[in-house]
Amino acid sequence: MRILKHAMRSSCIAVTRSWEARAMSHFAGRPNVRSFSTVEAERPSFPPVYLDTHPIITVPLRTLDHRKLSSGDYVDLSDCRAVAVDPAATSYPDDPSATSHSMGTTAMDSDFEAEPTLMRPYINYGFRQKFNANYQVRVLQYLPFPTNTQGFFYFRRDALPIAGSVRFRVTWSDDLASFGRGVDLLTEHGVQWQIPLLAIAHSPRYELLRTTLERDGLVSRRVWGHCATLLEIMQTGRMNPGPMSQLIFETGESFYVDAARASQQIIVVGDETAVTLRTWDILRPVYRSASSKRGPWPYDRGRLICYLVKLPEQHGKTPSIGVRVLRVVEPLRVRADCTDDIQLVDDFKPRSWISVQGMPRKVLSRNAADKAAESVKRALLQRQLTFRRTAGF
Repeated sequence: MRILKHAMRSSCIAVTRSWEARAMSHFAGRPNVRSFSTVEAERPSFPPVYLDTHPIITVPLRTLDHRKLSSGDYVDLSDCRAVAVDPAATSYPDDPSATSHSMGTTAMDSDFEAEPTLMRPYINYGFRQKFNANYQVRVLQYLPFPTNTQGFFYFRRDALPIAGSVRFRVTWSDDLASFGRGVDLLTEHGVQWQIPLLAIAHSPRYELLRTTLERDGLVSRRVWGHCATLLEIMQTGRMNPGPMSQLIFETGESFYVDAARASQQIIVVGDETAVTLRTWDILRPVYRSASSKRGPWPYDRGRLICYLVKLPEQHGKTPSIGVRVLRVVEPLRVRADCTDDIQLVDDFKPRSWISVQGMPRKVLSRNAADKAAESVKRALLQRQLTFRRTAGF
């Protein structure tokens, strides 16, 4: 097991280090492309440029119920992307990569509605998105799964039904006895790889997954209805959960924070609504002057694995939610041109709070008038972590 985890981690590192070199090589010589920047921007209107250099395999999706799996459901995703197909279909392309985006091709967003092949249920390990210095080109690359990603897709049920997700159980062989001894795949950031149920309900791309879940009896009509209601509310707040979105339903659930991306979005889901939690909310500095607010975001590097926790109650005050660091994947690095006229978050180590001047940073506490944030906070405080963790499959 230790060898398997090491191999997966090494592959993740290789993917992370190699993709930027390929992107820069592809755009070499273009007059409108300068050095890439990690600075966030609003989604531009120009077409994205796709970098697809990895093979795509078809995965016949017979079942997502771990009790119905057979050796024929065993999949080797090593160094590939995947597309789910209906095993009962009379035919489907043997080489999905022939109809996918090739190196350097572009596609307008409208193409995803006009071209059926682009609406297929692709399953990716992760993705990269970057802009050039003038935000003139959006570069997208969907990442292949790491080496030794072999095992079974299955649906992980939860005591909170809307929190279920499709996961991938890494096993040593196609013997079903190895399923219980396997481990669920992690992302390159060290958190759970999964396709959330809300993302499956939201995207027309995943109709096959919805059909499979219904056929297996894993998701009821009532749960789909709850998902639809939540999604309608979420879309009014510009929240569109996708297969790689981070959705949090409970205190104690881990999520990653990219310190270089102030607008990185984590969706925190309550019983009746949801709110976004951004890197800005977690790591924002205290500005000592009006001029310092106009400066750049202070961090240009750093990745953390964190989780939400209930802060110690203070007499006469309502309970609050804070953020605790589980692991420092990459230390925070402050920009060289960062002004000194700001107070950064305090130094921290694993298991410590995110705090400023010794006071834990409160989240989901924007103002008393923000009813959505208050509703989500109450839901998180009421849900019991131990109950969720014993939900099983």
